[in-house]
Amino acid sequence: MALAATAGDSSSPLPRSGHTFTTLAGGDVHVLFGGTGLGADGKAAALGDAHTCRVAADGSVSWQALSVQGPSPAPRARHTAVALDSRRLLVWGGIERKCRFNDCWVLDVAAQRWTAAEVRGTLPQPRAHHTGECRPA
Repeated sequence: MALAATAGDSSSPLPRSGHTFTTLAGGDVHVLFGGTGLGADGKAAALGDAHTCRVAADGSVSWQALSVQGPSPAPRARHTAVALDSRRLLVWGGIERKCRFNDCWVLDVAAQRWTAAEVRGTLPQPRAHHTGECRPA
C-alpha cells in the first residue's frame, strides 16, 4: 500500500534532510521536526518547524503544521528526538551551519508548546549526527 499525502495539502512539510521523524507512544501520531531545507532566499538553511503526521487505515497521510507560540529551540538539523510519552517529544543537540548545540527542549504536541528542559548535572559537549533512545523506567 503506497502512502500519499493529500494533493495540494499546504500543511505538508517542505522537502528536507537531517530532520527527525518520531512516533509518539500509542503509535498513531508521528512528529517531524527541523532538518535542512531551502530557506526564503533559496539557499540551504536549518529549519525549526514541527509537523504532526497521521496515517489513516486506507493509507492516506494527513499533515498538520504546529503553530507553536512562545520560546522554541533554534532551527537545527542532525539532532536527536525521542518520544517521552503519547504527547511529548524531547529534542537534544544538533547543528545549524557551524554551530553545534547541547540544549534540551520538550515539545508538548497537544498544547503546541516548547519548554526548555531543566538539565541536572554536567551537560555533554555540543554535538550533531548522534542518536538517542528513551526507555521506560
